[in-house]
Amino acid sequence: MVMGGNGMRFDHIDRSETLDEMSLLFIAVQQLGQALANHTHGASFRHAHELNELLYMARRKLDVIQAELEETGQVMGADELVITTARLTTQFVR
Repeated sequence: MVMGGNGMRFDHIDRSETLDEMSLLFIAVQQLGQALANHTHGASFRHAHELNELLYMARRKLDVIQAELEETGQVMGADELVITTARLTTQFVR
């Protein structure tokens, strides 16, 4: 069994759900990274920019993995995506 930081069980989440949730999280983190870069100057700006490049590359890698799953038919349907998104969103609303 795999536990998350808040004690949630993650052993029931399949690969496609995990990729979808990671993708949503990366979008949020990339937006925060962009805000950081916009409010950072000097040498720190270079580091914030490098961080954003790494986040972008990680997100693209998630897209590659997702595409490979789609090719092999290992993706979830739209209804499952809505449920996963709702579950993910609910975690952060509390």
